[in-house]
Amino acid sequence: MQELAAYYQSSGLASGTPAQMAALQGPDAIAAAFIVFGGAVGALLMFVAQSKAQVLNTYSASLSLTNFFDVTLGWRPGRLTFVVLANVLALVMLWGAILDWFHGFITVLGILTTCFSAVIILDFFFVRPRLHAAALAAVAAEKVNWAGLITCALAFVLAHYVLNQYVEIEFATSMVVSALLYPPLRLWWMAGGKTATALSRAE
Repeated sequence: MQELAAYYQSSGLASGTPAQMAALQGPDAIAAAFIVFGGAVGALLMFVAQSKAQVLNTYSASLSLTNFFDVTLGWRPGRLTFVVLANVLALVMLWGAILDWFHGFITVLGILTTCFSAVIILDFFFVRPRLHAAALAAVAAEKVNWAGLITCALAFVLAHYVLNQYVEIEFATSMVVSALLYPPLRLWWMAGGKTATALSRAE
């Protein structure tokens, strides 16, 4: 990232903080690094990789369209028709600036996936070994892990809307917030909070 930022500054593309920010822009920075450091070979590699991805995406989209129209309308014009249709739809969506929306969607998806993963890992390796037998029985019977849902919601809001002005790598913020919030909340919920109250009433 340091070398990439230095390249942006030396080439006049950006300077100072904007150059450092550009070097951290996720997939765009990775693609730029291939081309900047790889030269012609890096550019060719990115072209081949994008071509392969486009072929796979087009074929997957044609399969989806084929199944959709076959099931809903019984229309079966052939795979080639749906390959062309998929590319036409893609061009229309590009014209509608879908990539801007998709970039934001990928960011949101990365944050939520990190929250879910952190909750699952913490629950298995940290929380459950510390629960007593009655709480473990309640875990098996519960339908919703409210502590997990609350943690994911709060971690997402904090990472995406509150702390993003301080830490721009939002998935890292969501992971740290989940790690700090979930264990105490879950342990209270299972051992000294809602579940314990419900068990005592049932007894």
